[in-house]
Amino acid sequence: MWRSRSPRFWLLIVPLAAACAAGAVILLDPGNGDDSAGPGTGAEPTPPQAPGAAGGPAGDGRRPRAVAPDEERRAIHAVRAYVGAVDDRDGGRVCSMLAPGAIQSFRLPREGGGCAASLSRSIGYRDPRGYPVFASARIDSIGNVAIVGDDARVTATVVTEFADREQPSIEDDLIYLALVDGEWKVARPSAVLYRAVGRPEVPLEAVAPPR
Repeated sequence: MWRSRSPRFWLLIVPLAAACAAGAVILLDPGNGDDSAGPGTGAEPTPPQAPGAAGGPAGDGRRPRAVAPDEERRAIHAVRAYVGAVDDRDGGRVCSMLAPGAIQSFRLPREGGGCAASLSRSIGYRDPRGYPVFASARIDSIGNVAIVGDDARVTATVVTEFADREQPSIEDDLIYLALVDGEWKVARPSAVLYRAVGRPEVPLEAVAPPR
């Protein structure tokens, strides 16, 4: 048989029912209506990190050092001095512009007497197979200059003239540099030096970054 409840009973049961209802709402909607945040967190999703943000180019872990205001100018000066030495056929100057070991695996048509003598005799070499004979080289313009740590890459448009050809060769030469005792040195022979010693084909290793 139904019996009337006291006012005190209703004062206790109504707040309890309200609390249970609120708990049910929390369980049914844990993400505050945003499914993208994941179950039960209510937080904004973490944006993906951009490639390379953790280090140097392509995320290789290297961080660019602070570049002095004149560092780019010094790198360009080194490239101009290198091409100028090739144009003058001055093997000694070319060798002085090379980093240690840069020419170790570079085959020269006339070797002997060390780096300076070998280069001086090889620049302008006339290959009996009829390859173009180097006459001169000059920089037409400087393009991109990239400096990361103790390494640099300079893109120079080089005009190469040949003694037995009417048309010059105009190409973008990628010249890699390394900082040696505070001076920028050519890390490996570039296209202009290959042309100068009568080698018409420039290998891929000449344009790939040094390891």
